Amino acid sequence: MRTRPSIASYLLQRPSTKRPRDAVDAANAAALRDAVAALANPGESIVAGGLVSFSPPQASASRCTPFQSIRVPIGTRLLQTRATTVAGEQDTDLLLLRCLRPPRVP
Repeated sequence: MRTRPSIASYLLQRPSTKRPRDAVDAANAAALRDAVAALANPGESIVAGGLVSFSPPQASASRCTPFQSIRVPIGTRLLQTRATTVAGEQDTDLLLLRCLRPPRVP
């Protein structure tokens, strides 16, 4: 049986928490970062900017957080993250969200 690697840290690369391009990026970054931090038990995650560190490393595969709102105004929004295991292995994920037109108002 293969064991799941423990995650030591999770870095939100885009949108930037230090220099978001607008209020939407700032809100999206905070929502994603806070959701990742909430995966650990209380007091087991440390948040510094866009970096969430887990102590002890996070190994649970069955944790959920409340729904988070990611906003996508007309145009494109990019979410890029990188998880690092205790062994130093890294996994980078990229999600490109595109809104082509505004929602219809009833």
